[in-house]
Amino acid sequence: MGSRNSLLGEDPEEKMIRLYSNELHVTDQTPPAFLVHSGDDDVVPIQNSLRFYEALQQHGIYAEMHIYPTGGHGYSLATTRGTEYLKTWPDRLIDWILSLP
Repeated sequence: MGSRNSLLGEDPEEKMIRLYSNELHVTDQTPPAFLVHSGDDDVVPIQNSLRFYEALQQHGIYAEMHIYPTGGHGYSLATTRGTEYLKTWPDRLIDWILSLP
């Protein structure tokens, strides 16, 4: 678990794992969320975003998720050649914000 080990260390207490597992803290009061993740992110496993999105859906939270096949971690404005499609996420975010209920 790359991101968990980076954040909590090699052998974290169960209490700390639960504290930093976003999907376990979703309630009916959680604000809307816009998620963007790359399938090849080698820092934060895509399963983290998938679990969080699923928890949002289970609580009826307005959410949108975009998964890009490549881009790694922290690609921001996608300056790497061959990943120009990643530059679309800011426009998708604006559309999502404008669609908020």
